[in-house]
Amino acid sequence: MPFSENMRRSMLVMLLLMFLPSVHFCLELPRGVSLAKSAFYQIGKPFNCLDGSIVLPPHKINDNYCDCADGSDEPGTPACNNGVFHCRDVQYKSVSLRSAFVNDGICGQFHFRVHFVLISALSSCWLWPHGRSRS
Repeated sequence: MPFSENMRRSMLVMLLLMFLPSVHFCLELPRGVSLAKSAFYQIGKPFNCLDGSIVLPPHKINDNYCDCADGSDEPGTPACNNGVFHCRDVQYKSVSLRSAFVNDGICGQFHFRVHFVLISALSSCWLWPHGRSRS
């Protein structure tokens, strides 16, 4: 039995309402930030380093200069040796790695073995330019 036009519209609206908030949320999260730490990174608002050392203006997040001693202001760049990059991988599972490995031109399972996470390197290779391999 075919759906009525009103029923189709209702279903479409429900689907849009289900996915719209998550898409909006993903777009508002700075690169390299995990969902668990998203409350600390509010777009357009001052950022408190996670170690509490200093407060930064929002444009200082991911500006490729390490301002916070704990590296928390650079989750999406390799600027801080002690920073953490979080990759939300839609194919398998999320993984966190040292942000020093971000955009280093090396793609391979070595990154994931270091962090004791068993995950296929192919599912997260979009983080690094294609080229050399450590696996």
